[in-house]
Amino acid sequence: MHEVERLSDGIAIQAHNRSIGEESPHRGCEAGTDYGAERSRNPFLEETYTLKAKDELVWCSWNGESHNLITRENYEYLRESYLRYACLLGKDSRHSPAESIGVGIANLYAEMSSLLGDDMNVNLEERDGRLYFNLWKMHKWGDHTLYYFPIRFTEKLRPRLRRIVLTFYHEFMKANGLSTINDDDDAFWAQDILLDSCYCEDEDPSERRRRHRRIRSYESGGRVYKALKTLESRSYYADLWKALERYPCADEMERNLIELIKKGMKFVSKEKSIMNYQYDPFYEEDSDFTPMQMWQQIRIVYDINGDVENEMADLFNLNSRETYELIPTSTFELTPDTDRVFVLEDDYPERFFEWADEFLCFINLTLCKQTN
Repeated sequence: MHEVERLSDGIAIQAHNRSIGEESPHRGCEAGTDYGAERSRNPFLEETYTLKAKDELVWCSWNGESHNLITRENYEYLRESYLRYACLLGKDSRHSPAESIGVGIANLYAEMSSLLGDDMNVNLEERDGRLYFNLWKMHKWGDHTLYYFPIRFTEKLRPRLRRIVLTFYHEFMKANGLSTINDDDDAFWAQDILLDSCYCEDEDPSERRRRHRRIRSYESGGRVYKALKTLESRSYYADLWKALERYPCADEMERNLIELIKKGMKFVSKEKSIMNYQYDPFYEEDSDFTPMQMWQQIRIVYDINGDVENEMADLFNLNSRETYELIPTSTFELTPDTDRVFVLEDDYPERFFEWADEFLCFINLTLCKQTN
């Protein structure tokens, strides 16, 4: 995968429930519009190619090297890629040559976009001075806006089951590139906001002190911080599947929890990671607002209804109004030797969210209430 530079009622987190598509037009499937030319991944596409096009456009790659992108080599590479893919689709390929290489490249991009139609999107991207077509298609997001996986409920579980759940979380995090909220900027901001608002005149002093201690526990060295830090570094079972099979469930709640973890075991494989699908098809250099990253939407927290987590969700709501959210996206790079058509056959993100919806609804509705 290409790296990015650097609601229903059943709740992932109470403070940020909303129906899919209500505020975020980029979640779920595309609405049939190709935004590649409007907000492309590379800002050089903002150059307007006219009949009096530039003879060169010098672009600085990520490694600091400068390249002229408007070259005959790039034009021919894109042209052969376009003709090859049109042949694979079994469609007529009509290219309109131009006197200027820059106009020819712009024509090829428009022709490729038209060739793909509304079911697929294309960006014109660069790597080490090479221009290429990158096809992309978004996966479907789940029922929740924020996927906050809490650990507080494990404190009420029997010790052996608690170790099983924490081991699963540990492996689940590593396999999918997830993190806890420790040391994240939005967690720091949430703590600062809450501490600044801790001194309401009408609030009972004892309750104010308790709330202050809860917030401070998220700071480095605090109880919550240590619990999340331990989760990041510690696994209790070398063979988690064997531990699941051998665990003697005491009641229906434990049986349901074990069964959900077993279902989630297919998401701890090193072969797949939800974060590998992070891709920003609308990337702009020096944009006023960066998109909401996937790691901000899927991560491990302490309490699904905690003050800090709820404040983080409020900050997410506020910031997402000014930008857009990244969701899992699959890409496909075209070359003159491409030998197959890009079809969205990989459904890992869809299966991931389907399981996460079921798991989080059970955790929130059955177990989290017992800890509050």
